[in-house]
Formats: sequence, C-alpha cells, structure tokens
Amino acid sequence: MRLFVLSVLLFLILCRPLAAEPNVPQFKMLGSNLISGLIPDINDAYGVAFRDLNNDGYPDIYITCFRNLNRLLINNGGIIPFIDRTIYSGLGGDLMQRGKTNLELGASVADYENDGKPDLFLAGWSKTLRLFHNAGNLHFQDVTPQLNLHGVVDANQGIWLDADNDGFLDLYITDEHHSNRFLHNNGDGSFTERVWIHAFVDTATSEGACASDFDSDGDLDLYVCNWFKEDYLLLNDGKGLFHLASLNLPTLQRPFNSNMAVSADLDNDGDPDLLVATKDSLLFYYRNDSKQGNLQFTFVPDMPFYHCNHDVYGVVAADFNNDGWLDLFINLKGPNRLYLNKGNGTFYSAFDTDNRPTYSTGAATADLDKDGDLDLLVGNKDEISEIFLNPINNKNFVELKLIGVRSNRDAIGGKVYFSTIQDGRNVPLGLREVTWQAGYLSSKSPVIHFGTGNLRSLQASIIFPSGHVRNLNHLLPGRRYKIYEYPLAISYFYFMANRLRFFARQAESWYILISTLLLIFLLSIYLRLGLKRYQLSAFAIALQLGLWFAFAIILFIALHNKPLHLPLLILNGLSLISITVTFYYSERQLRERRAHEAFRSQLGKLSQQMLQLHDEKDLFKKLQQIIARNSAIRSAYLLVAKGDNRFSPVTTDKTFQLNKSFLQTCLRQPLHIIRNDYFLPDLDLNLNICIPIRSNQALLGIMALSMPEPDKPVNKEDLELLVQIANQMAIAVENIRYIKHTAQLTKEITEARLKERYLKQLEETNRQLDEKNKQLTKLFKELQEKETQLIHSEKMAALGQLVAGISHELNNPVSFIYANSKSLEEALNDLKQLWNELPQNIRASYATHFQQLMSDIRAIITDNLKGSQSIRELVQQLKSFSRVDQAAWKKSHVVEGSEGSLRLVQHQMGERISVVKRYDADPELYCNPAQLNQVFVNILINAIQAIEGNGTITIRTFDSKNHLFIRFTDTGKGIPPSVQKKIFDPFFTTKDVNQGTGLGLSISYSIIQKHGGSITVESETGKGTTFTIQLPLKQGENVEN
Repeated sequence: MRLFVLSVLLFLILCRPLAAEPNVPQFKMLGSNLISGLIPDINDAYGVAFRDLNNDGYPDIYITCFRNLNRLLINNGGIIPFIDRTIYSGLGGDLMQRGKTNLELGASVADYENDGKPDLFLAGWSKTLRLFHNAGNLHFQDVTPQLNLHGVVDANQGIWLDADNDGFLDLYITDEHHSNRFLHNNGDGSFTERVWIHAFVDTATSEGACASDFDSDGDLDLYVCNWFKEDYLLLNDGKGLFHLASLNLPTLQRPFNSNMAVSADLDNDGDPDLLVATKDSLLFYYRNDSKQGNLQFTFVPDMPFYHCNHDVYGVVAADFNNDGWLDLFINLKGPNRLYLNKGNGTFYSAFDTDNRPTYSTGAATADLDKDGDLDLLVGNKDEISEIFLNPINNKNFVELKLIGVRSNRDAIGGKVYFSTIQDGRNVPLGLREVTWQAGYLSSKSPVIHFGTGNLRSLQASIIFPSGHVRNLNHLLPGRRYKIYEYPLAISYFYFMANRLRFFARQAESWYILISTLLLIFLLSIYLRLGLKRYQLSAFAIALQLGLWFAFAIILFIALHNKPLHLPLLILNGLSLISITVTFYYSERQLRERRAHEAFRSQLGKLSQQMLQLHDEKDLFKKLQQIIARNSAIRSAYLLVAKGDNRFSPVTTDKTFQLNKSFLQTCLRQPLHIIRNDYFLPDLDLNLNICIPIRSNQALLGIMALSMPEPDKPVNKEDLELLVQIANQMAIAVENIRYIKHTAQLTKEITEARLKERYLKQLEETNRQLDEKNKQLTKLFKELQEKETQLIHSEKMAALGQLVAGISHELNNPVSFIYANSKSLEEALNDLKQLWNELPQNIRASYATHFQQLMSDIRAIITDNLKGSQSIRELVQQLKSFSRVDQAAWKKSHVVEGSEGSLRLVQHQMGERISVVKRYDADPELYCNPAQLNQVFVNILINAIQAIEGNGTITIRTFDSKNHLFIRFTDTGKGIPPSVQKKIFDPFFTTKDVNQGTGLGLSISYSIIQKHGGSITVESETGKGTTFTIQLPLKQGENVEN
C-alpha cells in the first residue's frame, strides 16, 4: 500500500512540468511539418516577404538573395508548388559581383501610393537599392529616381510608417556606413528627404528597426538597432520629427550589436512590449509598464530565450497555436527556436527540430493554405529556405483586414483592442497593432490574426492611424473581416478624394487628363463637322465611332502594363490621323460639289454675257477657262474652224487636219463620246468627249474634253449644260463675225487714205535704221576691244561684269533693229497690198519706180536682218556661257551633232589625222543640239592642236541604264597633271595670246552642267587625252530652265 502511494506521488511529481507547459506533446511545428517541394531550393536568402502581391487572396513569396537572383514565387492556390515569376515581374535584382558593394538585404512591402497594390522597397548597398511600384498583373516598375536620394546609401532595411499622419507612408532607411535617411511621401508617388531628428548626429551602423506607438500618443515611434553603438529609441512629435528617449535599458545604454527589434503585446495588457535581438546571442525582452502617458519599459531577464547561445538575427511574434497569446519564433545562426506563450506573458520552449545548425536570417508568417492558422517561411543563408506548415487546422481565429481611407491604405499603425463578454462584464484580451514587419529585414501582410481559443465571440475597438475609432461586436471565430475606416459610402468618397489628390500631384495624371480632353475635343470636332459641314450619314459616323471604340479596347488590353497616358496618346494620334483622312476626302467631295455648282453658275453667267462680247477669240478663251475649272474635266481643247477641215486650238496658232467622217459625225450628233483621240493625233491627249459648235450645218468649232468617267450621272449633267452653251456659242460667233465683216468693209474704205502716211513712215524707219547700223558697228568694235582686255582680266568676276555690260549694250539696239526691220517688212507688205488695190491707171504711171524702190528697201531689210541675227547669235553664245539666257531645246540625236562637228573641223585635220567612230548607242535626248555641237567642236579643235604630225581621234558613244556616254580620245602629246586641274577654268590656256582665249573648255563645261551631265578628262603625258561626257537619258523638258 505504501509502495503504491509512493508510485502515485512520483507520477504526479513527474507530471507537474507537463501541466505547467500545456500542449507540449500536441503542438509540433518545426520538425515534422517542414514542407518540401513548394518552393525552389534557395540557399542564399536574406530578407523575405510573405504577402499577397497579386491580390488573388493567397500569400506570395519574395526572397532577397545575398548574392544571387532574387526570387518572386506566386502562390498557385494552397499546398501546391509556387510559380516562379521573377523575370516576368522585373524583381530579379542586381547580379553583378562587386565584392561587398552590391549586397541585397531587406524586402519591405507596403502600399505607399494607396492604390490597393503592395509596392516593394528593396534594401541594398549602393546601386542595388530599389523602389518598385506595383503596376498590377505581377508587373513592377523601377521608380527608384522618385526617392530623390542624393549621395551613396548602403541600406539594410526600409521602414514604412506614416510619421506625420497625412495618410501616406513615409520611408525610414537604416544605413550600414552612413547616416540613416528619412524620406517624406509627397503624396504623388515621389519622396523628399527631410531632417528626422532634433539636435542629434547619427553616426551608428544601423541594421534593423521597428515602428510602433510605444508611448500611446497616436504617433508611430522608432526603435533603431545599431552595431558598435547603443540603440536609438526615437519618439515622434506627430509631425515626423523625432527626439531621442533616454531610458534605463541595456541596449540603450551600451552596444550589444543589435540586429532587429519587434514590438508586440506579449502579455495582452494592452500596450506594445519590445524584443531586441542581438548578434551577441542575447534576446532582450522589455515589458511595457507605461502609465498615464509616462513611457516606461522593464527589462525582464528571466525569460528562457534571453541566452540563445547563438547569434540572434530575428524574432517573429505570432499566435501559432490560436490560443490568443503571441508566441515567438527566433532566427539563429544555429538551431532555430520556437517558444510558446503560456498564457500569462511567459514562455516555454517548443523546440522540435533536429538540431541542425542553420544560418537563418529572414522569417515571416502567413496563412499559406487558408486553413485558419499561421504557417512559417524561413530564409536561410547557407542552406535551402524552408516552409513550415502549421498542423493545427482549426478555426479558432479571427482575421481583420483594415482598409484606411483618411489613413494610409494598409492602415499601418492602426490598433485593435480585443475583448470578450464573460459573466456580463467586458474582459480585455490584448492589443494587436497593424504592421507589415515580420522577422529580420522581412515583411508580412498587414492583417490582424487573433487566436480565439475556446471563445465563441469577440469584440474589437479599432483605432485607425487618423484617430478614427470603429467598434465591432460579435466577431465569430473562423471568419475573415474586411473593415473600412468609414462606412462604405463615405469610404468610397474619401478614397476617390484621396486618389484625385494623388493624381493631381502627378505629371502623368495631367498627361492623361489633357489626352482625354483632346480625344473628346477631336470627337466633338468630328461630329460637328461630319454632321453639319460634310453631311455624313448617321450610319457612317456610328460605324467609325464603333471601330474607334473597338480599337481602343484592344489597345488598352495590349498596353495594360504601360502608363495610362501611353495608350491614350496613341489613340489620340490615330484618331487625329483617322479624322484628318476622313475630313480630307470629305473636304474633297465638298469642294467637288461646290466646284460643280460654281461651274454651272459661271456657264450661266457666260450665257448671259455672250452677246456682249465682240471678240471671237476672247469668247472661246473665256469658255475654255470656265471649262478648265471643272475638276471632273482633266483637260479641254477648244478648236476653232479655219476652213478645209482644219482646226486650230484657241491657245496656239497650230492647225490640224481632222478626219472628214469624224466631222460629219460631229455635225449629226450634239454630243459624241469617243474611245480614243484619233481625231487629234498630233496632241498627246486622252480625249473622249466631242461637243460641236455648229450653225446651219456649218462647224464653227469643237469642244474636245478629257474626262475620267464621262458616263457618270454628275458628268452627264455638266455635259448637257455644255451642249446648250455650244448652241449659244454658235449664235454668238455668227454675231461676232457679222460685226467684224461690217467693220472690215469700213476699214478698207479708209486704208487708201493712209498710203501716203505709210510711205513717210517708211522713210523715217530707213533713216533710223541707218543710225542704228552705225551704232551697231561702233558697239561691235567696242566689243572686240573689250574681248581683248577680257583675256587678261581676272577670271569669273570680270567675265560676269563684262558679259552683263555687253549683253545690255547689244540687246537693246539689236532688238530694236531686228524688230523695226520686221515691222518695216510687214509695212512693205501692207504697202504692196494697198498698191495692188489702186486703180490700174494710177499704178501704170509709177510702176517702174515703185518696183525699184521696193526691191532696194527689201535688200536693205534683208541685210539688216542677217547682220542683226549674226550679232544676236554672238550675244546668245556669250549669254550661254554666263547663263544670262537659254538656247533652243528639243529632242535630238547626239551622233548627228558629232558628225556635223567633224565636218566643221575637217579642214583643220587634213590628211594627217584619221577619225575612228564607234557609235554603240544613239538614243534621242532632250537637249540643246547647238550647244552640244559647240562642246564637240571645242574638244575636237583641242585634240587637233594637241596632235603633232599624224595621229588618230576616236569618237565612241555607249549607254548605261540611265546615262549616255560620249568619249573623245586623241593620240596627242597629253596634258600634264598640274594643268588638268585648271583646264575647265575660264581664260586658262597654255597657248599664246593670239592663239586661244581659254574659254572653250570652260564654256563646254558650263554647257554640260546645264544639261545635267558631267565632263571629265583623263590624260597621260606623251600618250594622249580622253574627254568623257556623261548625259542623263531620262530628264524632264524643264531641264532647260
């Protein structure tokens, strides 16, 4: 009996520790619940982020790697392998190896733009520091320049906090080698660096930091962990300016090489406690005992985790077993530790690993499989990173997702005080702060996960960062709640106002607004002009607007990852092009319509004015001008009958013989549509309409038109109107001819009285002609003297002045002589006609003397014309060289000119020089044959003079695809290289003064240049010279201009 009692007592004694540490055998998380295969093997991890990055409701993973490629792993819906989207997202980071200057360390995830999409700050040294804006659909944009950082920053961690409670998250950066930075969020996506502490110089090597409202004044404070120097506890004054708090805490008094800090209500007394992890293997627990606004922490050294025996990198405070008390997971450079809360703010070890020494850095929690408990992600630096799946799988939790409206969107800095009703009274259950911070340099979702234990319902009092309070009752276990700062309607209003304020501060928003207004303006212009000016149909407008709308949808889908102003800009550009094209063709149609109306109006006016016009040619010209204004008529010819089936266009003096059968057809039909222009073979036209102008079976004229589509109804209306005008034209022409005939009879009566006057005018003209001949002889002598002086003058400047002077002096008298001679010749013809009209008895008495006088005068006129023509040709050659005038141009064959030039110089060649001709091509060129002959003669004369004794001149023509080549080769003495560079210069010659002027090749060069070609010379002393002329085969007739 006594032995049995002793055995029972011994069992109870052995069981007492188990009763003091509840759930030890029931909760094993680290060893037996390590899940492999969910994520790739990553053995270079540092900070981690365990948060939903694509807003699909499942937490994703981002791991910063110390040296290798950072990894973005997307949760595929629970306990199935994650999908690697690193490259697609643009979050791979920097892979360049530069010693220790490009480390990538911390991942801080928060929504700093309040757009509902979490953004990422990647802490790194120097150029590896990055800020990524979440553009949606797993696409992140590098917006690091928006930080406006100056100088070098070796960042270890970025702390997101709303320091001044303006509703936007600011950024505090801890720096390894320089002073820490505080960046104020401007509310437009950009940041401005500000002074963050009063009367203090930051010189420490800072690692991690923690943001929490330690003094419960509504403003987030900071605890900064330092190496080689004591830590900082920075209290916020509410405007983003911090001051250093002096508390009697070990880590604030001397350095312990702190790595990170965690703020959490570990004893559920309603205020945040503090854990500080150090590289010196110590984990300090500071219990918050503040009272009535007096900040006070108490160091509690008798915790089982105080001495960890290994470097402590981080701590994760989370309720792993859903009992309503926060537990601790500790990252070590050695075996990691898990401590469960006993339910009174003290802890016991639940360590169940295999004691593997790991180098664990970052860690974070999230409900990976949506089963109601928190799973654990651990980043290891030397071994593969791990995911531990929580085995509880119960529904003893409440999850709150706070959505700030006036506050920042993630409600970071918000507080939730939980309580329950027991025995009719309110029992506090503790405080949970909204934070994104997890373990060492790591991030988690800013949601509140509260274990309910065996409680059936909870109450919560929520204080948002703005100070607004919301109270919730009857929170049921197993539920997830989304709590807006204000009721939904008011929240929506605040949200829209904040977004408008945000966008108003961004330049891109104004680009979007301007682009949208421009698009609306373009569409309004299109509708207004389309309906009122161009009278487009409603169907056509609706169809085009529908096409624009469909294209806009496709464009926005294709460019959904791009800034919004880009598709708007493209849409504006394409809309502008489309509207421009539409208006261009509509304007053309409108102008054609108005042109038709103006055409008909002008024809109507002409019909009224016909009987008032008394010149047949003017009448035809006016009609042709009106017809030419019709855009539907490509070309128009008005042919006036000249007799014997010959017709002459109004605009020229040429006459054409028309086919008799064609004329008979025109007389029979008022409108004749033909399919070719055989009746005008000498005109290169495509005439297909013939409208006769006829009277009493007599053809007075023909309207010959060229129309693209003569059978179109609109054209037929114009043609019917032209037929009526043709009939009226016939009447008007007959009237004009009758008036002219009457005037001619009157004129003949008076012409006999003018005979004596004409004779006196003839004598005066002869006298003036003699004077002009004397002036011409004098000017010619002056020309010869000036030419002699010109040879010795400066090159081009003197030549231009002299040629201009000679041309001016010669052109006036020569033109006057030539014109007067022509006029005199016409006067003689008129005089002879009058003579013939005199009565026979009068003519008989003066016939012999009159004929002798007429013969002498005609001889004088002929001599004057020849002399003046010779002088005009001389002036023409001078002008041709100086480009004062242009000679006659026409289509000609070069070989014909070459042969003529040979004949001109044949007497100089004699028998001693033979000519070899190789005409391999002789196309027809549009050129100035006289000028080209002058070039040929100059080259041939130079070749003849260069051959001493017997020799050969070879002339060859050949063509390429676009050019004709004429080559002159002689066997003369050649041209020295020093002379070849100057042979085309005016007045350059190697001959004596009286043997050459030096103008021949210079003029030749100018002529070839004017033809659009080139002339080159190849020569070798003692062997001969080759001149090559290159002329274009295809050149417009306007080349002569």
